[in-house]
Amino acid sequence: MTQLSHVMAVTSFFRPPFIGGHMPKKTFMNLPEEKKMKILLAAENEFADKGYDLASIQNVIRESGIPRGSFYQYFENKKDIFLTIFNYLGEQKLEYIAPVIDNMNTLGFFDFIKELIHAGFEYTKNHPKAVSIIEKASQSTTIDINEIINTNQYTNYNASLPDTTEIFEKAVISGIT
Repeated sequence: MTQLSHVMAVTSFFRPPFIGGHMPKKTFMNLPEEKKMKILLAAENEFADKGYDLASIQNVIRESGIPRGSFYQYFENKKDIFLTIFNYLGEQKLEYIAPVIDNMNTLGFFDFIKELIHAGFEYTKNHPKAVSIIEKASQSTTIDINEIINTNQYTNYNASLPDTTEIFEKAVISGIT
């Protein structure tokens, strides 16, 4: 994804109303898009390289070129910027799987599952840092990734996924058991 594409993605991600269970402070939301992107990319790099436990706010501040005090005007703490990044990654992944979900009713059960898996593979191929962030977060001793995924801290991604009950009911009705 090009730098401009990243900025455009950030613009759409942070467009009010934010539907997720987490949102950075209003001061961050009011920043120019380019500055938001610089901070997010610095945080993405830090969490991808070091994982949540070893990630340093100081490194994010240094790489993004913002003053330390400004960081705390934008985010409460490390978990706050991590949740912002995590939701951003979820939005990126939705861009890959949304077309499949939109065509769910026109695909057979196995074709739907195959297309969903293919879209997921395309996302992981094109976003290796996201994979690294999630992998390292799942090994964290200080943050529970399952809690984040299963609570309102990550609802914009979860809310966009289809109800799996509907998928399986369609398969059973079609004669697939």
